[in-house]
Amino acid sequence: ALIRQWPRLREWIEENREAIRIERRLINATAEWVRLDKDPDALLRGANLVETEEWARQNWEDMRPLEQEFLEESVRARDRAIREAKERRQRKWRQLQATAAVLGAASVVATVATFYAFSANARAEGNFELARKAVDESLALVERDPHHYDLVGPDDPQVEALRRELLTRAQGFYREFIEQSPGNPGVREGLASAHFRLGHINRSLADASEATVSEYREAIKRFGNLVNEQPANADYRQALANAHNWLGETLRQSSDGAAEAKAAYDSALALQQELHRSAPDNADYRRDLARTYSNRGILQSRSAHVDAEAFALAEADFREAIGLLEPLAASGANPRSLQELGRAYNNLATLIAFDESRLEEAQEWYERAVRTHERLISETSANREYKLELVRFYNNISDVLRERGQFDRAIQRNRNAHDVIEELARPAPRLGIDRADAYNVRGRIMESQGVPAAVQEYRQSLALFQRLQTDPRAWSLPEFHVRFVDLLVNLAWLTRAHPNAADPRRLLADAMGSYLTIARGITESGTPADARNVLENFPRALSELSDRDRREFVGMYESMTPQLQDRAASGSRPESSSGS
Repeated sequence: ALIRQWPRLREWIEENREAIRIERRLINATAEWVRLDKDPDALLRGANLVETEEWARQNWEDMRPLEQEFLEESVRARDRAIREAKERRQRKWRQLQATAAVLGAASVVATVATFYAFSANARAEGNFELARKAVDESLALVERDPHHYDLVGPDDPQVEALRRELLTRAQGFYREFIEQSPGNPGVREGLASAHFRLGHINRSLADASEATVSEYREAIKRFGNLVNEQPANADYRQALANAHNWLGETLRQSSDGAAEAKAAYDSALALQQELHRSAPDNADYRRDLARTYSNRGILQSRSAHVDAEAFALAEADFREAIGLLEPLAASGANPRSLQELGRAYNNLATLIAFDESRLEEAQEWYERAVRTHERLISETSANREYKLELVRFYNNISDVLRERGQFDRAIQRNRNAHDVIEELARPAPRLGIDRADAYNVRGRIMESQGVPAAVQEYRQSLALFQRLQTDPRAWSLPEFHVRFVDLLVNLAWLTRAHPNAADPRRLLADAMGSYLTIARGITESGTPADARNVLENFPRALSELSDRDRREFVGMYESMTPQLQDRAASGSRPESSSGS
């Protein structure tokens, strides 16, 4: 009755009846959340949360701290669900990008197929030379050492199958090209080159040596005819010398081909020496000559005894190769010349090590081989072939050090070899990132089974990211930062949802420390893109930390932020060299 007499009071109560209902719901929901030990499932959601969030904007100061905490956690949970949905969409997008990368690899096949289609049209028009050039270009994509396939590794069966398929198709083309035997004299060089190419293809496919030998011999015959007709043509003489050298290499692999192999090397050397004398500054002539000397040295050292003539001849060949290659290395040679020099050092050291009185000298030559390949790898870090050879050099020198009683140094060099092997045994960066991310996703799934189950999966994910963080190829990839920070975000959410659980907090601290170590390294030697990846991704992890955890890591990040910003804005990369 009193209320009916006070219209304005009644109007005020009606206006605030909804606010009172929202406040009571908040009080009851907070009490239930506390009773359930702050179970995330007891948080406000949907329309109830939207209503309460709107009401709290006008009444925040009147709310109790526990109610404020409850509402903040409800809002965080809502925002987290939104981000998770967004990240699921982003993950789908990354999967599409990964598929596109696979299709990109397939586009190499399509490119090669285009070359072959073009060559077919050219053959139909009778232009065999144009067709040959088309296939030569396609063959250049695959006629290479498989250790250069750095992103997937040389043992990937699909890559090797693709390589063999393309080599086989090229093999078929060259055979058809030869069988057509067009009468145009201008094609004669192409026919000689076709036989030479077939020899190389047979070697790459590990076909029977008889077929390989036959192709090289035919190439020698045809290039020889061209040289006889045009003795002043240096290209023909170089091609003829190369055919002799590769014939020698093929014969050297057989058990009874030593004499013929030496004769082939001798023929190659006679031509290459003349070319080198006519143009001593020509790096290709110098490198070709050094390679043949090294190959003949290997042949002669195979059955050499310390007191035998072959031993002295092999040593002389290796020294000739070194003498030719060292000036190229001193003048900033391309990586292939440096590689050949490192091999020559190693070959000479291996020969000398047979003489126990010369172990100290052998050790010095091995050290030169190691230094040369370490230089190569510092300039071309992605080349697996260089690293595999360096492993052999490390092991060779460790064995000599053992024989000389220098066991500590022998252990160190063997450890060097082991470290490189471990690096090579790691999965390709993108595969490693996907593997780490798979454990991260599994951790989110296992949260439904309890904290210990989730922590176990997250720990596996972190261990894999920590292995990748030592590989600059990995943390130069944007997806490395995106997915590592995904892990940090998940750990932050798990820690906040279970504030009294020790394992998630310890794992979060470890993970944050690992990522900040990467960021610190990027401030010192990273690229602008690396710095941008940190600046664009890490704040996402910081925003998800509880106040307690945020205090620990924000300061560390902010101390390096100016350096990251400077590097991101620098717009230039540290100088690097690409592989040969």
